[in-house]
Amino acid sequence: MQRVFLPLLPFAYVATLVAQDQPDSSGQWVLASTAFRGPDLAQFLTVKQTIARTNAFGAPMEPFFKEITIERQFVDHSTTDTYQIGTRGGTTGGLIGRNGQPTTQTHFSIRWDDGRLVIETSSDSETPGQSAQHVERTEIWQLDPTGRLRMRVSSSGSGIEPRSSVLTYRRN
Repeated sequence: MQRVFLPLLPFAYVATLVAQDQPDSSGQWVLASTAFRGPDLAQFLTVKQTIARTNAFGAPMEPFFKEITIERQFVDHSTTDTYQIGTRGGTTGGLIGRNGQPTTQTHFSIRWDDGRLVIETSSDSETPGQSAQHVERTEIWQLDPTGRLRMRVSSSGSGIEPRSSVLTYRRN
């Protein structure tokens, strides 16, 4: 009986370490970086991370962050996005193959990478008679040792100068 039980111990230990490597960014955050203020940067964030503790059948399982909801408050508006962590997907809009109709495709990926949350989004839009437009954005979230949220944001696309910056948010 011990031979069956002992090989399972390393797996349980690894699962616990993986769950601990996923920091909780839940809470209200205010932009602390003074060098990067502007209407296109969120001045405040409200973050909610949902923890899954049971599987689809209701049986207990190792807790993990299943979902993240991010409300971004800009100078003149706010947005709210909810992502399923560990997913990749996209959407297609418009009528493909119909002359004169615009089409849009979006792609997204949300995953953990060494204790950092990586959110990648991109969109492609095409209107007949105009050049296709491509935009992509990557956010890498990490809590620093002082408890501040550091966000590396990179964006690029058609006709857009590639941009990268590191934003620091403190708990509000």
